Amino acid sequence: MDAVQGTFVSSTFWTERVGFTAALATLEKYEKNKVHLHLIECGETINKSWNGLAELTGIDISICGLTPLTHIDFNYPNAACLQTIYTQEMLKKGHLLGSSVYATHAYDVDVLGKFHDDSYTAFKTIKEAIDSGRPEDFLISDIKHSGFQRLT
Repeated sequence: MDAVQGTFVSSTFWTERVGFTAALATLEKYEKNKVHLHLIECGETINKSWNGLAELTGIDISICGLTPLTHIDFNYPNAACLQTIYTQEMLKKGHLLGSSVYATHAYDVDVLGKFHDDSYTAFKTIKEAIDSGRPEDFLISDIKHSGFQRLT
């Protein structure tokens, strides 16, 4: 350590090896399991589910984004209200999401199947809200915020 005394040594990562080891292990697992292909497959499954449910329930939606980072929009003037209903209905079933889904390697057929089934229930509620002409009556909270902003 005497050699260090005459030099400048930043403390960033000076003796820490866990982060580098974890990063290498992550990359190895990613390559071994072809995670990118799994994420794309999950996104495609979610998109097909949303499109099929929209057609089945008569809801006008748009889907955009990278396939494993997919995003849904409800094509109505009160889209923020409808998105809030979707979020609240999915939360009741144990899914925490906004208008986007970021696929993970942990998703499997069971997770995606439950997501589809629960989305169907939520879409039926959204359709009922649209048809009522007063979708705000279906809210159990305030309409979602757009973007990042201070809540106080």
